[in-house]
Parts: sequence; C-alpha cells; structure tokens
Amino acid sequence: MPQLTNERNKTMVAGATAGVAEALATMPFEVTKNRIQMGHGPPAILLNARDTVAKKGVRGLYFGLQPQLLQVSAKSSLRFVAFETYQRMLP
Repeated sequence: MPQLTNERNKTMVAGATAGVAEALATMPFEVTKNRIQMGHGPPAILLNARDTVAKKGVRGLYFGLQPQLLQVSAKSSLRFVAFETYQRMLP
C-alpha cells in the first residue's frame, strides 16, 4: 500500500505541474481573447496584446493567474490520478 500511495502522490504532482505549465503557456492568449471580447483595446490579437503590455506591462497578460493556477492544477492532478487508476484496472 505505501508504494501505491507514493506512486499516486507522484502522479498528482505530475498532473499539477502539467496544469501549471498549461496555464502559464495559455494565459496571455486567454487574457487577450477576453479583452477583445469585452471591447477593450484594438480588435486584432497582436495589437491587443501589445496594447496590454504597453498599459499594464507583461504582468497584464497574466491577469487572473492565481485562481486559474488553483483550478487547473487541482483538475489536472485529479485527471492524471484517474487515468492512472483506470489504466491499472484494464487488462
């Protein structure tokens, strides 16, 4: 049982890490998309991203990152554990 728990913990950490990496990579695109949808800044993607950086700095592209990291890391860790659990059940 301790070995299974250790493997499950490793899987949870791997899932959370993958979720964090995903959020960090996609957050600037999400922020830019949301700004365009709300009518803030120019309607072109690159121009809007440039406008965000000019007004708020690079950190402006990561607005709302903290709650996104909490959500996506928990979701990804559970998804990884579920996948590994069901994979062991299959012949």
